[in-house]
Parts: sequence; structure tokens; C-alpha cells
Amino acid sequence: MLAALLLVLLFGWLAALGGFLWKSRDDALGNARQTAEIHARNFEEHLTQTLQIVDFSAHGLNMPKAGEPITPRLLDLLRPSPSLRSLSVLDDQGRVVASTDAANLGILVDLASYFPSATIEADVLRIGMPQTGRDLHSAERLVAPQGIAPDAPSFVPALKRLVGDPQRRWLLASLNPDYFLDHATHLLPEHLGHVQWLRYDDVLLMSSSLQERAGTHEAAGRVASLLNSREQGTLQQTLPEGQAVLTSYRASSRYPVVLAVHLHEQAMLAPWARQTRQVLSVALPALLALLGAGGALVWRQRRLDHKTAELAEQRRLAASVFESSLDAIIVTDAQAQVLSVNSSFERVTGYSAADILGQTPRLMASGLHDTAFYAALWHEVITVGRWQGEIINRHKSGHLYTALLRIHAVLDDTGQLCHYAGLITDISERKAAEERLQLAASVFTHANEAIMITTPEADLVEVNEAFERITGYRRAEVLGRNASLLNSGHQGPAFYTRLWESLHEEGRWTGEIWNRRKSGEVFAEMLTINAVRGAEGQVLRYVALFSDISTQKQHEMRLEHIAHYDALTGLPNRVLLSERLNAALPEARLQAQPLALVFLDLDGFKAVNDRHGHDKGDKLLQTLAERLQSALREGDTLARLGGDEFVAVLAGLHREEDALPVLERLRASASQAIRIDGIDLEVSASLGVTFYPQPSEVDADQLLRQADQAMYQAKLAGRNRYQIFDAEHDSLMQDQHKALAAIHEGLQSDAFELFYQPKVNLRTGALGGLEALLRWRHPQQGLLLPGAFLQPLQGNPLLASVGEWVLDKALAQRERWKAQGLDIPISVNIDATHLQQPDFMARLRSTLARHSPLQAGDLELEILETSALEDIGTVSRLMRECRDIGIGFALDDFGTGYASLTYLRRLPASLIKIDQSFVRNMLEDPEDLAILKGVLDLATAFRRKVVAEGVESLAHGLALLELGCEWGQGFAIAPPMPAEQVAGWVATWRPDARWTEARQELEEVLEA
Repeated sequence: MLAALLLVLLFGWLAALGGFLWKSRDDALGNARQTAEIHARNFEEHLTQTLQIVDFSAHGLNMPKAGEPITPRLLDLLRPSPSLRSLSVLDDQGRVVASTDAANLGILVDLASYFPSATIEADVLRIGMPQTGRDLHSAERLVAPQGIAPDAPSFVPALKRLVGDPQRRWLLASLNPDYFLDHATHLLPEHLGHVQWLRYDDVLLMSSSLQERAGTHEAAGRVASLLNSREQGTLQQTLPEGQAVLTSYRASSRYPVVLAVHLHEQAMLAPWARQTRQVLSVALPALLALLGAGGALVWRQRRLDHKTAELAEQRRLAASVFESSLDAIIVTDAQAQVLSVNSSFERVTGYSAADILGQTPRLMASGLHDTAFYAALWHEVITVGRWQGEIINRHKSGHLYTALLRIHAVLDDTGQLCHYAGLITDISERKAAEERLQLAASVFTHANEAIMITTPEADLVEVNEAFERITGYRRAEVLGRNASLLNSGHQGPAFYTRLWESLHEEGRWTGEIWNRRKSGEVFAEMLTINAVRGAEGQVLRYVALFSDISTQKQHEMRLEHIAHYDALTGLPNRVLLSERLNAALPEARLQAQPLALVFLDLDGFKAVNDRHGHDKGDKLLQTLAERLQSALREGDTLARLGGDEFVAVLAGLHREEDALPVLERLRASASQAIRIDGIDLEVSASLGVTFYPQPSEVDADQLLRQADQAMYQAKLAGRNRYQIFDAEHDSLMQDQHKALAAIHEGLQSDAFELFYQPKVNLRTGALGGLEALLRWRHPQQGLLLPGAFLQPLQGNPLLASVGEWVLDKALAQRERWKAQGLDIPISVNIDATHLQQPDFMARLRSTLARHSPLQAGDLELEILETSALEDIGTVSRLMRECRDIGIGFALDDFGTGYASLTYLRRLPASLIKIDQSFVRNMLEDPEDLAILKGVLDLATAFRRKVVAEGVESLAHGLALLELGCEWGQGFAIAPPMPAEQVAGWVATWRPDARWTEARQELEEVLEA
């Protein structure tokens, strides 16, 4: 029985001890969770305030006064903001035009690399990737995934379009990581944890940990995945580097940033572990002693069992209450020396039991209370026996906190003072909340923006002083009334329907609205409404903030007029013209009604300015603008592009001819003399006209260029007239330009290649050479013959480049064949444009020098007969110079030009190639056969070798042999083939036996 009792006592003691330790651990984690959440809220608010400075600065910089430099304004914005390194203003191209750091001026910022996300034109604040360097002038682009070393200088760019800025400039702020990191390490030492500043897409912007690199991803563990469901929260996790932490994250309510506070789990549980060791070091010996004493007492003093058990239970309960209290408990002796503290004491004060035992509570004093405070405190404790009040203590880490302190004097059985017991509750967060409420009340009262709070039915509950100042209504006049009393009537029911739909669906609405003051005056305001919801999601209140933007709207309207109208004539300018033209083009196509675009340029206006001065020239333009406007139809647009250039848009025409009377009226109006200050001034106008729609789709800019070209043609034709743009001719020119560009690109990309067609002796089969023929492997159209792409090159210098490419490739191929044992002559076609280049011989010698030396007969140049006849003297000279260096010539397509005995006599061509059209048709057409015989007779008379092209069949070869022509070229012999097939063809080529037999029969007849 005694053993069972001792065993039950042992297990009961261990269970109580385990429960206590587990509860203490859970309390430690709960306290750490609260600490992490407070830190996350603090750091998130701090960062949001910094970004608000940038955001508000972008709004504040959009309307500088005339002549006011922007750099001093940037410096004024930067001085109270240590969290920013610099503020810079960029033009629309990304160049720094103003900066608080002079070294940044002129730097061209690659906005796309700083901010790679889409829709950079959206009016939102964007957070860029962290950059290496102190500022823009030393910045280096971050290369992922290495990131930025923790000890490397860096900054975080934040970009915002200057709102309403006509120059479309940007405000670029460089956030100072050093400031944020100093702030973080001051509040959260690294051995306890660290802070991460992240972009919403999980990019690490900054970290107070020396182990993490800015610019990397997934540094915050599971935070990125949790953001999809909740924008704030707390979780236990293991970071990528293996550190077990308690993480509290919080996304900014206004900007795409997230704060993550990571408390190291080992550091959080260290006090609990120490406490556990202390408890075990005391509890286990005490348990053994208690069991021993209990056994002895049970053995020796059974009568005292019940009393002993009650006493042990009371002690256990007292110890449990003492240790499990969430408030810090401190017990001192009568001299105020600390005897005992509970586990919560270290959480609240930072001091462990080992730090405080034997000390006095003065160790926690902040130094902010004078001696009179403590004198009054102890006087009340001594006289009354207790004291309660707020006191500011200093945490072991150094920060101050506000505590609710309750001190009780403990008397012994004789009534003598033996102990003091103190209960310490940290109320810093509650005090901070109270201060925030006071601050919010102060902001509500003193804000420049009007604030009104309403019921869900829009009945006014509260307004601030700015509301009274802006609307003219006193607070007492509007409380309880519906906010609709401000309606101006400028917005219809549909507007308010959309507003309420946004509030119900999204809980917020922002926009411009026109309301009415108490005086009846209508004013513009920028209004933001947010719904305040209860725990179950129901709307409790609506909070609306608005500011009077009437002056801004008037300024915008003035800027709108300046941006869209010509200052001299009041006519639409280029910007408004573009808008109206872009709107008119789809309408013209949809309604199938032509549109005419007229470009008008004054003739002789410069002479008026030079002779009479710019003042009279300006008056002349003003009067002409009125006349030209009156010459148009109702609904037409007249715009001034600048100088003496005007553009008219004639829309809604039934047919293009309907525009001609308007053109004549415009020309006549501009030609009438205008009397300015007693002087008659005369000018005229040249007009260019183009119509829309056209066969191919064109945009507004193309139409304007077409009209400008037509106007230029009108000036060339004598001025004071109109000229209609020829779209078909322009399209042909564009097609030719595209074709030339494609051929040039083909040369650059090595898309051209050479095929080779042999020239042979029909009787003997001897190979007389190979003609190089150009082919183009087009990326879309496949293999093209010269006839499909050479036409646009006629007369263009690019044709000479093509010819040189062919010559160079053919010589290189001949070298490769020769290395294989094939010594084959090559012939290359030379166009007249190439041949007539002034430096033809110099470039030819340069090409030959890049290849192996040639023997006479190795290279033959083929020129068209018609090309030779254009300048027979020059061609003859070039042919002789080529012959001197061993290069032969052949007259290609002979018979298609106007050949004569004189040309054959003067041109030193050793070979005549009969055009294939005569050879192909000689079997059916007697005239072609007669021409062929005549050419052969001329060749015989002038001792010229003849090659017949177009040998397409066996019959062609037989007919040529009967006429005495032995050399031929054509598909009956071999088609043009790639270079790699030539060696195989040479090895297998044999002439047709009937050709050989026909020649032998002819020789026998001649001999007989």
C-alpha cells in the first residue's frame, strides 16, 4: 500500500511538472508571437510611411510654378526623410533631369530593367529590384540569382509618374537600406531574429540578417504562398538556410511590399529552457526528498498523513499559480532584495532569475522618475500596505516600456513585515494603441482633407473642421442628414449606381465628383470612400475623405487647351489633329464614306516675314486661318502644324470627287490679298491631298506623309495648285524597296547559292566548262530562280554587289574542285550595271587576288549582247583589259539585240552563245531557224566559237549538228545542279549515241 502510494505520488508529481513546463513553453511561444506581430506592424507602418512620402511627392511635384527650379523642391522633400538616399526626376525617356544628388544628372535610366513588370504607364507606385551601388550614378544591374552581398552598398528604387505632369516625367526615389537595417537591428538584435523587406512578388529588397542577399527569391519561406489568401499572419517554419523561426508577416495596405519578422525559435525558447533546467534542478531533488520524507512520515507517523498531503497540495498549487501567471511576479525580502521571480518575469523585463536574484528592483529603473515619485510610492506601501500605478521601466535590452505595477506588503503571523510581492504587467502596446487613437483623433480634427463618417445608409455621423471649411456647412447642420445634400446634379443616376456597386463589391471607391457647397457654388473634389466592416463582414460605417480640386481642374482645362490648340490661330494643333483623325478613320471605313486629308503649305510666306517682319506674318496667319476655316464644310477640321503648314480633314464624303470644290475654295482663299496695317500682302497655297480608305491599310501618320508628298509635288509643279497622292505608284515603290532590302538581307545571311550547268561538245562529249547560275533559298518561298528576284535590282548598285558575290563564290568552288582533281573552266554572268562601274577592273583584280592564280581559259565572263551595245567603246576596252590578264568573254543571248558585223568586229569576244529562244523553237519556226543559220554563218566568218543554249531534247542536238554547231547547253545534257553533284555527273556523262552517229554520217556525206 505504501509503495503504491509512493508510486502514485511520483507519477502525479511528474505529470504536474510536465504540464507546467508544456504550458510555460506554450506561453513563451505566445509571447513571441505577439512580439513578432508588433514588430511586423511597426516595420510595415514605417516602410509604408516612407513610400507615402514618395507617393505624395509625385503628387506635389506635378504643378511647379513658372520658372521655379525643381531641384530645391526635391531637396526640401529629402531633408526630413533619412530613409531616402536621393530623389530624382526623369523625363519620359528615362534621363535624369533633376536630382538631389548632382552626380545623377544626365544619367539615362533603363526603366524596363529597373521595373520589368508590365504596364509601366499605370499611375501606381512601383518598387524596383534592389540595385548595387550608392545611387543611380554608381548603380549596377542586379544579376539573379546571386543577389547583392549583405555588406555591399545598395539601394531600392521606387518609381511614380508625376500625376498630371504634361511633360510625363517620373519621380525616382532611392530608398536607403542602411536606415531601415539600423532601425531593425536596434529594435530586434540579430541573435533574437531578423527582419525582411520584400516585394509582393517574393523578391527580397532588404534583410537585417548578414546571411541573406538582397534581390533573391524565396528568402521568406512560405510567406509568398500564404499572401494569396491572407495579407498578414504568423506561422512557424524553417527558412531555406535551415533556421527554425516564428514568422510574422504583414503586407502594406497601399503598396506592393511585405514585411516579414523572423524570431529564432531557439532564442525564443532559451528562457523557457533555462527555467526548465532550474525547475528540474529544484523539483527533482525536492521530489526525492518529499518522497523520502513522506515514506518516513507514513512509516513513523501515520496520523499526520492527511495533514502532510494537504500541505503538499497547497504548495504545488501555489507554485503552479506563481509560475503560470502571464504577469511578471517578483518577491523580495523586507530589505527589497529579490528572492524569487516567475517565468513571465523574463518575458516582461528581459531579466532572467539568475540576473535579478539577490538584486533590488532598482535594476529595472528607467531613470525617468524623480525621487519624489519613489518616495510617494514607498510611503503608500508602508502606510497602506499596497501601491498600484503606472511606471516606466527599462528592459534588459535597453528599450523602455510602460508597466502597471502592483506592490503588496506581506506580514508574518506576528504582524511583522517579512516580504514584498510585486505584480508587473506590460501595458506598452495598450498605451501605444491609446496614443494611436489620440493621434487618429488629432488627424481627423486637423486634416486638410474633409472627412465624413456615415452610416451604411449614408447618413452623416461625424465630420471634421476641413469639411466645414470646404462645404460651408457647420457640423451641427449636417449630423443626421444624408450625404446626398452635397449633390450638385452634375452626375446622373448611373454614376451613383456604379459608385454603390463598387462600395458593395470592393469596399472602396475613388474618383472625381462635382458637389455643391452650402452657398450653391459647384466645386470639384477628389473623393475616396472606404467601408468599415465588422467581424462578420457587415458594413458598419463608411469613411469618406475629399479635397477641393477646383483650382486644379481649372488649371487642367487651361493646360488641356494649350496642349490641343495652336496659340497663334486658335486652331487645333498636331495633337488634337491626330486624335480627331484617328477617330475619323474607323468611322470612314465603317460608313464606307471616303475621307480626304489635305496638307496645305503657303507659297511666299517666308518672303512676307523677311520683308515685313514676323508681327505682320503672324497677323497674316491669323487672317488666313479664319478664311481657310470658312472655306471648309461644317464638321471639317482645320489644324495648324506650325509655321505656314495647315492640315484639313474632310470627312463624310459621298465620293472622292466631292472634295475637289473644297480644295479649290481653300486654294482661292489662300490666294486672295490680305490687307495688314495698310499693306496688301499676297501669298498662295500648294495643297497635297490623299484619300482614305485605300487598298492597303494605312494609319494616320502614313496618310499625313502621303499628303505631304503630294503637296511637295504640287510645289514642284509650279505652286498655287493641288496634287492628289498616287497610292498605287507609292505602293510599287515600297514593294521595290522591300524587295531590295530582302535581297540585301539574303546576301548577309548567306541565303544565296550557285548551281552549275555544263557546256559540252555534242559529238565528242567533251566538257567545255560550267556556267554558274544564281539561286535564292527564300525563307518563305523556297528555291527561287533569277527571274523571280533580279528585276528590282535592274539599275541598282546592289546588282554589282550580287555580281561580285557570284564571282567570288564561283572561284572558291573552282578551287575546291581542282583540289579534288577536276580542272573545269567557269563562266559567270556579268550585268551591265556591274560592268559599267568605274572601278570594275580594280575590284575584279581584288577578287582574283583572293584566290589561286588562273590560267588563260579558266574564267569566262558572259555579258548580254544588249548590254554591250549600250556603250560599245567602254565594253570593248574592258574586254581587252580582261583578255590581257587571261579572262575570256562571251556574248550571251546573242541574236536578241541589234547585232551587226561592226559589233562582231569591234568586240573581242571569243564565244557567242545563241539565245535559247531561237534554239528551242527552231524545229517548228522557220524564221528562228533562219536566224540561227545566220548567226552560225557570222560566227564562222569571224572565227568565233558558238554555244547553243536551250538544247532541251535529242532532236535539238541532232538539228544543231546538221547545221554544224557542235557545242550546246541545256536540259537534254544536264539541268543546273548544286556544286556537290557536279563530280558525280562528270564521272557518268556520255553523249547520246545518235548525236555521235549523226555527226559521222554528216562527215561521210561531206567527204563524198
